[in-house]
Amino acid sequence: MCLALAGILCWMGAMCQKENDTWYFGGRAGVSFSGGAAFGIPGGQMMQLEGAATISDGNGNLMMYTDGQSVWDRNHNVMPNGSGLLSGPSSAMAAVIVPQPCNQSRYYLFVVNDRTSGSMNPLSGLTYSIVDMSQNNGLGSIVSGQKNIL
Repeated sequence: MCLALAGILCWMGAMCQKENDTWYFGGRAGVSFSGGAAFGIPGGQMMQLEGAATISDGNGNLMMYTDGQSVWDRNHNVMPNGSGLLSGPSSAMAAVIVPQPCNQSRYYLFVVNDRTSGSMNPLSGLTYSIVDMSQNNGLGSIVSGQKNIL
C-alpha cells in the first residue's frame, strides 16, 4: 500500500513539471503535451535535421526554442543577439537549455557543433550563451558579451 502511494505521489509530482510540455523540432514541427495527450502546434520557425531544445515556464507556457544556431522567443521571432550560435546543422545533441541556479530569469544555452563539415574551427566543441528572459519586454535576449563562451 505504501509503495503504491509513493508511486502515485511521484507520478503526480512529475505531471506538475510543465517546463517540457512544448517541443519544437524538425521542419517547423511542434507538439504540445499540455492536456495530457500530444497534439500538433503551428508556428515553429526552425528547420533542423537533428538536435533542438525547447523550454517552457512552470505553467507550460513556451519561453524559447533553439536549433543550436539561432534561438527563438515565444512569438517565434529570433531573440536579440540570438543568431550565430556555434552549433551546426548536423549535431544530434545540438543544444540544451538549463535554468541558472538562484536566478529565475536567466538560462544557460549550451550548444555543441558538428564536425561533419571537416572544420577545425578553434571555437569548436561545447560553448554556452546566457539568455535573460527579463530583457526584450519579457521575450528574452542573449546577454551582450555572454554568447558563444568556451
